[in-house]
Amino acid sequence: MEGFFVIFTMMRILYYALAIAACFVLGYSLNEFFFRYSKSLLVLGIVPLENRTIQDKDIGAIVLGLAFGLLPLFHLLMVKASKLNTAIKHSLSMALVLTSGLIFWRLRIFGLNTELKQLNDYIASNKLPLTPVAVTDLKFDIYLLMGFLVGALIAILIFRDKSAPLIRN
Repeated sequence: MEGFFVIFTMMRILYYALAIAACFVLGYSLNEFFFRYSKSLLVLGIVPLENRTIQDKDIGAIVLGLAFGLLPLFHLLMVKASKLNTAIKHSLSMALVLTSGLIFWRLRIFGLNTELKQLNDYIASNKLPLTPVAVTDLKFDIYLLMGFLVGALIAILIFRDKSAPLIRN
């Protein structure tokens, strides 16, 4: 019977490793679409954006790949740290993580639009020369990753075992 549990544990490790790899590849390949879509949501006005360099594209792709690749690890962390004993709780916890990531990403776009509007008004009122905004300052993928992390922590706090202490010795 002990051999069964070893095989079962190895299958779970393999499952999570494959899920992490698949999610990383998905995030890595969606980077260009994600950046273009995020950029299309910005109201630039008269302020131009810098062109992206190859290094910016590669770093953004790796960070977005990490953001997506950490989703299975967040799921594993939520399963281990809280009581996710039904499919509905699993679904709700992952929906909470994804929704939190999307909210952080959209709040970043909202904040950038507010700053760009103020910058446009300042440039127009003072008749200053146009300088492009650095693409590295946008950080859409970082905010998505932070949202996923915060969503995982919130899900752990919501679905944790209320009778057990929050911090164990």
